[in-house]
Amino acid sequence: MDSLFIRGFFQKPYGPPSTPQDISQEASQETPQKVLIFFHGYGGSGYDFQPIAKLWAPHLPGVAFIAPHGAPSIHQDGYQWADLGQFDPSCVQERARYFWEEKNKMFQATLPPIDALLTKWCLTWNDVVLVGFSQGGYMALQGAFYHREVAAGICYGGFWEPHPENAPRYKPRLLCVHGAQDKVIPLFLYESTCLQIKKYGVLSSCVFSDLAHGIHKKALDRGLSFLRSTVWPPRK
Repeated sequence: MDSLFIRGFFQKPYGPPSTPQDISQEASQETPQKVLIFFHGYGGSGYDFQPIAKLWAPHLPGVAFIAPHGAPSIHQDGYQWADLGQFDPSCVQERARYFWEEKNKMFQATLPPIDALLTKWCLTWNDVVLVGFSQGGYMALQGAFYHREVAAGICYGGFWEPHPENAPRYKPRLLCVHGAQDKVIPLFLYESTCLQIKKYGVLSSCVFSDLAHGIHKKALDRGLSFLRSTVWPPRK
């Protein structure tokens, strides 16, 4: 069967998502077998995932792609999963607690419509992969460690820290991909993230010397390889 692309839905900040009107506009009426959820970066939207979905879809038959929007951004157009200006970045524990709590609220807000879709499709969270870029990468890792036991997660150009007092609940399989030229999320934050993931999860990682803060074709190919070899290998 063909892959599905389900457009992103709007949600209210720190509250229940609004009616997911866009989510009903499916490319196919067939029931999916797996689900991939993508979380956009700061100032982006769920529609940022369309080019990636189109690239991956031919290689992931039976997979539904869902790309939610975050809350409306306070400082610029687009959406966000957390306001970047509400903590002291020099305090590691304050930063960790702030981001954990903000992403926790936002991930909880995405759950009701996604849970409803999984029920409709007779699927569970074990059939789901979480993927995110930058701030959305934190969301993907947060969800995989604390919220749901998923098949795997992929973080592009992001970072993650556990809550200072609350250890993760799950031990997910994760791929972290980063650019050596990234000035937004410096390499030391990626390296710190990898150390934390090794404590609590199962890590695959990759750094591209020619990549800044973004996702290029080689990085996407690495993610697809991870999905096809580790998570959803093709049927023989």
